Amino acid sequence: MSLDHVSAVDAADLLLLAAARRKATSLLIEPVGGAHAVTLERGSTPLAVAALPLHLGDAVIARLAIIAGLDVIAPDEQLGRIRLHVDDGESEFLVIVRAISDGLGAELRRIASHEDLAHAIAEPSAPMSLLQTMRIGIYRVHGELGRGGMGVVYRGEHGLLGRPVAIKVLYAELAKDPEIAARFVREARAASRARHPGIVDVLDFGTLPDGRAFLVMEVVEGTTLDVVLKKGALPPLRALNIARQIASALDASHGSGVVHRDLKPANVFVCEEDRIKIGDFGAAKLVGPGAGGLSDTQRGAIFGTPYYMSPEHARGVSTDRRTDIYAVGCVLFEMLAGRVPYDGETPVDILTNHITAPIPTLESPFGPLPDVLERAVTRAMAKRPEERYQTAQEMVADLDRALGALSRTGWRRWLPT
Repeated sequence: MSLDHVSAVDAADLLLLAAARRKATSLLIEPVGGAHAVTLERGSTPLAVAALPLHLGDAVIARLAIIAGLDVIAPDEQLGRIRLHVDDGESEFLVIVRAISDGLGAELRRIASHEDLAHAIAEPSAPMSLLQTMRIGIYRVHGELGRGGMGVVYRGEHGLLGRPVAIKVLYAELAKDPEIAARFVREARAASRARHPGIVDVLDFGTLPDGRAFLVMEVVEGTTLDVVLKKGALPPLRALNIARQIASALDASHGSGVVHRDLKPANVFVCEEDRIKIGDFGAAKLVGPGAGGLSDTQRGAIFGTPYYMSPEHARGVSTDRRTDIYAVGCVLFEMLAGRVPYDGETPVDILTNHITAPIPTLESPFGPLPDVLERAVTRAMAKRPEERYQTAQEMVADLDRALGALSRTGWRRWLPT
């Protein structure tokens, strides 16, 4: 596919026409080595590839952004839609445009049609009936692991390597929501960038022929921390061990420029010997070099769970890694006390308490806690970000001191640390 000798307007229109007529599930335009690489895909299969001069590629992306009604000079990632009527049929694409260091980049992801959506709603059991022979790209699907608010998680296997995987597939009825589709893209990029033994590894990302996005992840054998906490407070040593691992994983994530923004017990897997894995980076914010504008999808938008949300996050202002540190403090408080630090009749009440209410007294049903531990929780949950730990590693150091104090026996436990 050659587009070298056409105008930016014609090139953009030709790419859209090719995507619609060839029933492509994605169109990628990325600056690579002084040019723009253009890839048209159906599922994981390339349909066509092309290269555009860098200036022409930027102009083509600008044209697509204008068609989608986006602000072409905005510094952050922009989301929109393009709807096409071609050959008596309709195609709709989610458009993601971002400014990066080498120029503009864009992704177009096909959104399921009304016919696909109606079929999925009319026959909700269809995915289950396909499980015996179902394949997602190169992955074989063996059964369903569970269902969440956004999609179904299947147990699968890499077709060539035989490696077990978990495959999360977006619900068909949600595929038309650009924000939800963008969360899948965000989760894939953030988790693959924030590699650490304490973070669920995302191995692959793609789109099914019907427009549903899917993520391929490592299989995590364990339960989530919120399930563990249903039995009540944890012994302080166990709580500290889990909190230290969470903080260490977040330190690696922050070092990679990824702020989780939705840390909570439901997103922490507790595996054998209390090893933890943090998952669900769908609300993550990427910062620093190479972020590609992948941050808030809307200025002032609030992502997260009220029980663990920092005051600045609750107000809808800009957040950074210190908002994750606040969430670790809330989770550690809950593990030690057996209750969340702030509650209320409505989410607004809870958020207001995070902003205005004093930090509650920390008491454990297992007895008095060392001062160093109480200070660590208080500092992590400080209302003002500048009064908290500035890095997760700083918090790890204090948690190590608290672990040392709790590991002492007899009267030595209460010696200054």
